[in-house]
Amino acid sequence: MVENFNWDIFTSSDQSLLDIARSVYAQFQNTMSIEDIGKLLRDTDWNSLLSAVKQEREENYNTFWNEMVTCTSCEIQLKRKDCFQRGNIPFRIPLSIGTYCISCAKEILLEWEMCCVLCGTRYYKQARNTAHSLCDSCATPQNVRESRRLISHIGRISGNNIDDVISLSQWINTLNYFSWMCAYCQSVSFTDIDHFIPISLDGKHVASNCVPSCDTCNSKKKDTHPDKIVSIPRSDIERVRAYLATQNAAADHLGLDIAV
Repeated sequence: MVENFNWDIFTSSDQSLLDIARSVYAQFQNTMSIEDIGKLLRDTDWNSLLSAVKQEREENYNTFWNEMVTCTSCEIQLKRKDCFQRGNIPFRIPLSIGTYCISCAKEILLEWEMCCVLCGTRYYKQARNTAHSLCDSCATPQNVRESRRLISHIGRISGNNIDDVISLSQWINTLNYFSWMCAYCQSVSFTDIDHFIPISLDGKHVASNCVPSCDTCNSKKKDTHPDKIVSIPRSDIERVRAYLATQNAAADHLGLDIAV
C-alpha cells in the first residue's frame, strides 16, 4: 500500500513531484519490490520530469482557452478565453448552461439584476418572475408579505401616477410607527392597508394616505370621508391625521407632490 512506503527517501517541495511519485509507486507496487521502486524514484530526473509535466499542462491550458466556441445566444464564433466567465454568478441564472459572449451575458444579467427597495443593495433575483424586489437579507417572510400586499393594491389606483405610490420602506416605517397595530383603535394587530381618504373619493395610494387598519375599524370607516366618520372616535381620527401630516411634510421636503 502507498501508506506503507517510506516516503522519507523522496523529498520535494513541489506537490506535483510527490503526486507523480505516488502514481509511480501505485503503478508498480504489485510488480516491483519496495527497494526497486525506491531506486527508481531516487534515480529519476525529477526536474526534467516536472518541466515536461508543466509544459504539457500549459499546452493543454492554452489549447482549451484558445478553442473556438459558439455563443449559445447569438451564435457568433469566438475564443473560449473571450467568453463570459460566470465567476460568482448564482447558478439559478441561465448562464450556467451554454457558452455566452460578453454582450449576450450582460443582457441576460440585466434581466435578473435588481435593486433592493429596502437597503439599496444590487442583487440577482431568485426567479425570473419574482414578485418582490428584496435582496436575500431583506426578503424575510414579513417583508415579502407586505411587499405583496402593496402590489395587490396597485390595481385600485388606475387614475393615479404609479410612480407616486407608497414604497415598501415607507410602508414598513408606518407599520413600525404604529407597532404593527391598527392605527385607529391601537388595540389589535392590523389586517390590511386603509386609505385615510378613500380611493373612491380620489384618495391616493401614497405614504401620506396609507395606514394599517384592522377589519373592525376598516368596516366602520368604509368609503366615508374621515371628516364625516362617527363610528370611530374623533380623537383617533385626528391622531391618524396628525401622523399623515408628518408624511406630507416629509414629501414636501423632498419636493414630491403626494398630498392626500
